[in-house]
Amino acid sequence: MTPDDTGELAIWLERVEQKLASLPEGLRAHVARARTVGVELSKLFDAPAARVDLAIAAHDLFRALSDDEWLEESRRRGLPVDEFTAVEPIQLHGPLAASWMAGEGGVTDGEIMDAVKFHTTFAPGLGILAATVFLADKIDPEKLGRPGVKEVARLARSGEWRAAILAHQQAVVRWLEENQHTVHPGYIEVIAELERG
Repeated sequence: MTPDDTGELAIWLERVEQKLASLPEGLRAHVARARTVGVELSKLFDAPAARVDLAIAAHDLFRALSDDEWLEESRRRGLPVDEFTAVEPIQLHGPLAASWMAGEGGVTDGEIMDAVKFHTTFAPGLGILAATVFLADKIDPEKLGRPGVKEVARLARSGEWRAAILAHQQAVVRWLEENQHTVHPGYIEVIAELERG
């Protein structure tokens, strides 16, 4: 179900912003920068700007937890903790935020919740709303010094969202492999889908 014109989005955003206000200052600053980028990218990609903004506002609601807290909260909410997330619990912060939105936040828009859930890795089959949220998070101006991010930003601002996501995923996988970290299978799945065109 997508929001109608009766103000559902405004109600959902108010709930998200109330929770957002309790986050650490640095995290709130990142979310604010990402929301600004999201406005810009929404125009470039012809994405639904208000829905993009809501998803970006919510994407890091659970980012400030510790490893133990991510695992405990996921179990409490009935979210799956697989072998990968048991070792890398940070990967749970998006699914936790999406779960909160569906419950306490009252959000009924599945596309918005998917954009939040998969904002770290992206996922095959996601559309322009999720792509906009994903890229706005990744090209936060404070992240431009990370490997490959300037090229991702260049591609995104050229309107090439698929190429931008592919470039990001490839850069992340290279970095993880070079530093002997386990690669999340979600990155590989997205690369395969985007390379197929």
